[in-house]
Amino acid sequence: MYRTTAFFLFFLLFSSCATDGLWADVLVEPSVIFLNDGTRARTFRILSREKVPVMVSLRVIPGNAGGANTDAQPERSLVAYLKTGDSSVVLLPGAQQQITCEASLPAALPQGEYWARIVVAWTAGEQQAGADSADGSSSVIGVVYRKGEAFADVKLVSAGGTRESDGVHFYVDLIPLGNAAYRGNMLVDIKNTRNKIVYTTHRPVDIYDRQRQVLDIKDKSMPPGRYKAIIRFNTEREDLGNEALPVLPKEYKIDFNMP
Repeated sequence: MYRTTAFFLFFLLFSSCATDGLWADVLVEPSVIFLNDGTRARTFRILSREKVPVMVSLRVIPGNAGGANTDAQPERSLVAYLKTGDSSVVLLPGAQQQITCEASLPAALPQGEYWARIVVAWTAGEQQAGADSADGSSSVIGVVYRKGEAFADVKLVSAGGTRESDGVHFYVDLIPLGNAAYRGNMLVDIKNTRNKIVYTTHRPVDIYDRQRQVLDIKDKSMPPGRYKAIIRFNTEREDLGNEALPVLPKEYKIDFNMP
């Protein structure tokens, strides 16, 4: 009887851990951390909403807050200088942990932004946590360090439309200017020859390197003909708060033909 009961309890625990490991409910916030010469360290929170212990691991990888890999810009990598106070923690059910991340850059490095990401990986139960674990989950925190004076702007390189089988794809090619990423909003209005707006959108953009923004438009909205795109940029982003780098608004007008 004892052996049967013990086996049954072990089976329940194993099943719970295996199931919860696939869908571990863990909150990591914030998603972006800004550091600078005056504030070299900040904390982020990991909160477990699981009913079993959660194994958490942390590691620093290349990349930026926009999720893009910055291998093409190794001179802007923060990886070698960013440390976390812990590399692994165990969270009991309902518990939370404040983790400190800190960076110190050599004085010889030029001014501007440096980027890295912290991968927070977790697994419910007594398994080792890992970002590549089939039974775990992970979240990524972007870390931005602004050394000295940081300034940004954006430039439109090209824009136009192509007609595909699934509709019209309007593309906007952008590059950042300055020593920091451009974080702002892109507003697009597309008008026909009668000056009627046939498509409009307003989306945030974070430009770290050359980037193509693609807008998917229904075929019926844009039959063959001439069109004008008015593309505006501003940096009025509430989500950035005091971390926004102010840039003067700008506007581009593009005439193009849709076959």
